[in-house]
Amino acid sequence: MNEFVEVGAFPSELSESVQSVLPRLVEGQLRPPSEGFNAQVRGESLTIPYRVYYRPERVRNLAQSAREGVIAACLGSRHHDGFLREECLARVLSVEAPWVVPFVVQLVGEYVLPILQLIERAMPKLRETLYAEYVSKNRALFEITGRRTVSYWDVYYRHQYPKLADYPGFRIHSELRRMSKQV
Repeated sequence: MNEFVEVGAFPSELSESVQSVLPRLVEGQLRPPSEGFNAQVRGESLTIPYRVYYRPERVRNLAQSAREGVIAACLGSRHHDGFLREECLARVLSVEAPWVVPFVVQLVGEYVLPILQLIERAMPKLRETLYAEYVSKNRALFEITGRRTVSYWDVYYRHQYPKLADYPGFRIHSELRRMSKQV
């Protein structure tokens, strides 16, 4: 049995790298990760924490390295600090790996507008086939993300975006839906 629940957030082929990163991330964490969401990636069931509570400086330091940095940044995109989530997202958006996609898509259903704007700016550069495949294999999770998007718009951004169709989260979700219909 793995010592760290976060190992389940990544495909088995990355186990060694993830096991290398986690001890450095979890040392001094404020509390254990919260329960997560399940996603299917290339036939593997992954359980990604909803929130992690690592010390921000540890995430930032580890996110600078190559492959292990992407792992740290993916986990950092689940951090309780929205500013750190945004920094980590910026690090992973250019990574073309199927195991990165659930970390990006999950952020579409969150309430931090700069994160949504960052994703929206990156949409034209994202590898469409990876995102379409993920959405089509995780339809129920994707629909929950869409409902969250509408809820956050209604509570926080309706005044700024009177039309739902103008809200970045809704536009991203709609574009991901369009991509998935082409698979």
